[in-house]
Amino acid sequence: MRKKLDKVALAAIIEEENKHEDGPVMGIASELCVPITRVELGLPGLDYMLGGGLPEGRITQLYGPESSGKSSLACFVLAKYIDKFGSAMFVDAEGTFDEEWAKTFGVNPNKLVKHNPLSAERALDAVIKAARAGMPLIVIDSIPTLVPESRIEADDAKKEGRRASIASLLSRELPVLHNTIKLSGTTVLIINQIRDRMNAMMYGDPISLPGGHMLKHMSSIIWKVARIEWETVSGETLGIKIRAQTTKNKTCQPKREAEFVLLYGKGFYDESVIDVKPILRELRKASLVHVKAERANRIQLGQEVAASLEEQVS
Repeated sequence: MRKKLDKVALAAIIEEENKHEDGPVMGIASELCVPITRVELGLPGLDYMLGGGLPEGRITQLYGPESSGKSSLACFVLAKYIDKFGSAMFVDAEGTFDEEWAKTFGVNPNKLVKHNPLSAERALDAVIKAARAGMPLIVIDSIPTLVPESRIEADDAKKEGRRASIASLLSRELPVLHNTIKLSGTTVLIINQIRDRMNAMMYGDPISLPGGHMLKHMSSIIWKVARIEWETVSGETLGIKIRAQTTKNKTCQPKREAEFVLLYGKGFYDESVIDVKPILRELRKASLVHVKAERANRIQLGQEVAASLEEQVS
């Protein structure tokens, strides 16, 4: 026979648990549950896909093939958070962060904290410390380029024998990070790449993501991006059209899609709101002016070199 609930004992347990410095941790759900706070990114289709923007205090994973706009999207998100909160952090594990390219999306380098980690342990340690300090946004670019110290210090990586070393490290550190950002409200955007399954069968998804299962479990939102087509004018490539889709979303309905355009040197545009054709024509004209000026400079340089050689011969 089931024991009857002792409400007095339950009230005592709740009171004991809520003595922690972090505030109430146990009680009636309607009193403890708080609405999800989001940061809108300014692209209507993308915001709708995410459920109204990126959620605070959550881990979001962004992945896709090469040249699909992942790092550019990260810069776009950085600019939005810097405009709203005044600061953000970028963990440049790949070592490919371009300050001038980031400025085209509105990123203010003077308000961006950039970290070049020497190992995966140092990167995650810095991320956790920054989250505890209240950093609004932390972007990690990217998971496959985080190398554990055990792999760096090994004389022969093949003999080291830990193929899933980064997955093992994330299994230990991500729960700590997850608990930290719940209290600080930090948004963590993790960029990931794709890998082909070497033993893929005729059925199932042939694509896998580095980082192991813990990264998937801890991510509240997982969204993928893919390049649909190149945006070209008169044979010159000026941008790409991108399709995004959430494969997991614990904050709203998943499997939503969005399409938008990345124009090089200009930023992201939602074609449902803005007609990008006039912008493409302007970019084409500016490109032609730049090409003509560059060609004139080369001709002038060639003439100067030729004149110098003639003087040396004579």
